[in-house]
Amino acid sequence: MHEQSIASAIIRTVLSFAASNSITEVKEVRVKIGVLKAVLPDLLVFAFDAMKKSHKVLRNATLVIDEVPLTIKCNDCGAESSVERAQAVCPVCGSANVNLVGGNEFFVEELKALVNG
Repeated sequence: MHEQSIASAIIRTVLSFAASNSITEVKEVRVKIGVLKAVLPDLLVFAFDAMKKSHKVLRNATLVIDEVPLTIKCNDCGAESSVERAQAVCPVCGSANVNLVGGNEFFVEELKALVNG
């Protein structure tokens, strides 16, 4: 279950940011995760909820996951298209001259938190 290691990485990132910014309590952690990362959202939330309990600043935090769809951009017609699976052909013009522009992301996008001060 790689969701545990992802939850651990999220927690490390948030704790580091919290320590550097006088954050006393994190209310919400919003992450963007592309579908190519093959993350099961329910398992990630479960792992996050289990791990957060040992960190006072995170005890009341909620993990919100925004899944990013697989998106390609055609270098010939300029179309940007969401696709169901990795494909090398533009669904608009049929060109094979495409680039992946979405679906491989993984980052903490936003924190809602209380700052000491």
